[in-house]
Amino acid sequence: MPKSTSISQYFKSTLLRVLFKGFALLPLSWLRGIGRWLGSLVFSINTRDVKVTRKNIQLCLTELPAQEQEQLTKLSTQASMMCALESAWAWFNPRAKVTKQIVEVSGIEHLKRAQAQQQPLVLTGAHLGNWEVLLNWIAAFDDCAIAYKPPKSLAMDPVVRKAREATGVTMITGDRSGIEQMFTAASSGKPFVILSDQRPGKRGGVFAPFFNLPAFTMTIVQKLVQQANAQLLYFHALRVPSGFKVIITPAAFDLTIPDEIEFATALNAGLSEIITTYPSQFEWSYRRFRPLPEGFEPVYTQLK
Repeated sequence: MPKSTSISQYFKSTLLRVLFKGFALLPLSWLRGIGRWLGSLVFSINTRDVKVTRKNIQLCLTELPAQEQEQLTKLSTQASMMCALESAWAWFNPRAKVTKQIVEVSGIEHLKRAQAQQQPLVLTGAHLGNWEVLLNWIAAFDDCAIAYKPPKSLAMDPVVRKAREATGVTMITGDRSGIEQMFTAASSGKPFVILSDQRPGKRGGVFAPFFNLPAFTMTIVQKLVQQANAQLLYFHALRVPSGFKVIITPAAFDLTIPDEIEFATALNAGLSEIITTYPSQFEWSYRRFRPLPEGFEPVYTQLK
């Protein structure tokens, strides 16, 4: 990277830290109010992300009347803005302050049982609720490692890395050496955390149903679970009026399924079940249906 570019990224990262630290000084309730207002503004402008949100909801929640789909588009956009500000708050506040806002944990017995039995454990979830708050909570519960996909913004990468490392988690990227570290971490008896609704690399996934369309789904979760003989739990930190509620549920399918597509289908079904329960807190603006298999028309190319 040219020296001038490095300096530019450094200053951008510094400015982001200052901005996020400023947000972190505000009460969580204020940030949610600001996020809700910003979300309403973004929705009224009808940005490309709003159009993608609307399109994904139309594709996935076909049973909803058009009016309810549009209302959900607005609520999801508001939730995205709230999530962004909540994340800044979580990054630049002490872990104890962040975890204090978790007012309820459902399913903790599944986590404690695996811990007591020293059973390898893979924790997975979707872009639902707030991931950064969830990382603070699991890091306080036990040492853990997480799969890390650097953000597209080079300026954001050091901000996110430093904030997550401050929680005590070990971050592992998805390159070749990182994959080896993932298998080691998953077999260690400590929780390994990965968001399984992210698009994998070209060789790292298969097409499997997600709601009503085939989505390119990562196979690394299956490989980690089966090689480490690990338990698989879904977990999320959902927004509630008084803070956050952590929900942990065991995967309700045979974890020894050998077929990659069958395993990925079951994995996606578990994700879609909880997303359907809390649809307004899901990140519908994520371009989940790109790419699609041959024979399917692209769903996002006409959105401008």
